[in-house]
Amino acid sequence: MDATNLKTCSKCKTVKAFEFFRKSERGLYGLHSVCRACANVRVKEYQAKNRKAVLAKKKEYRDSNQQKIKNYMAEYREENKEKIKIKRDEYCKKNAEMLSKKSRQWAKEHPLERRAQVHKRRALKLGNGGKHTAADVRKIHALQGHKCACCGVNTKSKFHVDHIMPLVLGGTNDASNLQILCPTCNNQKYSKHPVDFMQDKGFLL
Repeated sequence: MDATNLKTCSKCKTVKAFEFFRKSERGLYGLHSVCRACANVRVKEYQAKNRKAVLAKKKEYRDSNQQKIKNYMAEYREENKEKIKIKRDEYCKKNAEMLSKKSRQWAKEHPLERRAQVHKRRALKLGNGGKHTAADVRKIHALQGHKCACCGVNTKSKFHVDHIMPLVLGGTNDASNLQILCPTCNNQKYSKHPVDFMQDKGFLL
């Protein structure tokens, strides 16, 4: 090791290479007097003793620099795609059982959000485009008076979200192509063209 690139930490008194010190314009060799390891310990101790003040300061910074943080994160993700993917894959593999359990629980507690995700994936796979949210579904349901768009039966307790023009027939996944049907009508409609379905139900000649 090159002795000219060594520095002694003022805290632990250990001789370390320059890379183990953070930069500082006022420090010897342009580096902090305390090594990174000792500095991290000091920071953690301070944060533990002043948790509320630290959290408040972080929140204040985030609130005042939202766009700056957003731009930085977008730039970081763009420059580190492969690194992020590797870390994400490693985490998912290591915590597969826990993540699967959390996913099932979330889907159970958020059925409309889950259904919106499923529709989005199907539309992307088919190349249809369009997207909608659980809020869109709730709005459509309310506008229909919580009744099936086809037979008029009450759908407050149980309903299906239907694509008026089915995705497999080229229908978009936008909210404008959605309607609420009772389970019976939706199962009968399945992937039929809306005109064919309504003719089968006797509404159209």
